[in-house]
Amino acid sequence: MIDNASIESLKSSIDIIDVIGNFIELRKAGANYKANCPFHGEKTPSFVVSPSKQIYHCFGCGVGGDSIKFVMELEKLSYPESIEKLASMNNFSLTYTKGSSDYSDAKRVLEAISQWYVKNLNQNTTATQYLLQRGISQNSIENFEIGYVPTGTSR
Repeated sequence: MIDNASIESLKSSIDIIDVIGNFIELRKAGANYKANCPFHGEKTPSFVVSPSKQIYHCFGCGVGGDSIKFVMELEKLSYPESIEKLASMNNFSLTYTKGSSDYSDAKRVLEAISQWYVKNLNQNTTATQYLLQRGISQNSIENFEIGYVPTGTSR
């Protein structure tokens, strides 16, 4: 996982004009920059980039955001992938966290509970037959890891 402080440091070190200028041609228009929108076809520029606010907005199709969102939308990347791409474009070293142990513990507990539900269903032919009668295939039961909690189980 990318450290949040590292992401904030990256955001403050990059300029939206440089980022977007690497992908499309920008023309100065007063305090802002204009271009034809890369997200939809147009003949007159309605895509505006504001260096003072570090945002972009297209008045034609309505898209807008910051440098990260631009790279995400244009390159069809996830948030972490776009952060890594921007970091590599700007020779910026990101720091990563190993992940929270609380998250790992919670995930392990949820997986154990899920396995318990599935085991209960496999041991209960009445519940399995009920699902099959309702039109749920054995393949779906396995793929979606459908389980069963017997009555009388305390919470």
